Amino acid sequence: MLTGAGGRIVAEVLHRAMEGSRYSIVRRPAWQPDLRSPSGRFTMAHLVLHAFEPDPRLLNPVG
Repeated sequence: MLTGAGGRIVAEVLHRAMEGSRYSIVRRPAWQPDLRSPSGRFTMAHLVLHAFEPDPRLLNPVG
């Protein structure tokens, strides 16, 4: 878990990456998350998994 300056740096980098992408959710104001887990929560882990074609193996190809 990052706090303070470390957390801010990571958040800024992720936000700039989303702003710079042609296909970013930031560019679609009407976007709503629809990747909720059975518990109804939507977390960053869900977004990352979605980016990797719902295949957890792609997140860690080395194993």
